[in-house]
Amino acid sequence: MNNKYANIARESIAPNTRAAYDKAWERFTRFCARRGCQALPATPESVIDFLVEQATEPAGPRGRPLAMGTVILLRSAINRMHVSQGYASPTGAADVAEVLRGLMRLRGAAPRRVDALREYDVEAMLGCCGARPLELRDAALLALGFAAALRRSEICALQVGDVELLGAEGGGGRRMLLTVRKSKTDQLGAGQRIA
Repeated sequence: MNNKYANIARESIAPNTRAAYDKAWERFTRFCARRGCQALPATPESVIDFLVEQATEPAGPRGRPLAMGTVILLRSAINRMHVSQGYASPTGAADVAEVLRGLMRLRGAAPRRVDALREYDVEAMLGCCGARPLELRDAALLALGFAAALRRSEICALQVGDVELLGAEGGGGRRMLLTVRKSKTDQLGAGQRIA
């Protein structure tokens, strides 16, 4: 790609994904340096060795192999780096795909499920908030995030102008409309209004 447009092309993926790919690529280059093999362009065999090591050998602070979701992210980062540098990606080789499928069958690829907060959980957390201004702000953000089912990143991105207070209806409390400008499921920032 023409270097003139490299910065624009970089914006095709979210900043958090880009950061994860950068870390994954660093991990792969360290692996290649230890093994005395070339990272760019890499061979399918070195990618297989790397993915198998990451999926089966203890790593990280907990001393466990990486989760399969992380191993798949590693493969994606290797693919992205090769393609962005004009090389054929070794991750597209049939052997790499077959070994990855085998790892998933051996290790299981079920995603980590996290239970959603329930209303009684939120009530308990709100009960711990005090009456100081920062504590009241925290309580308001917690209640708002739960009521609108917002992700953490969506709550952090809210601005005062994104909140529109509406009049009371039938003696009930006031209503509000939120504008969520961008979210994990709306990477292009089309925006969404939430009551």
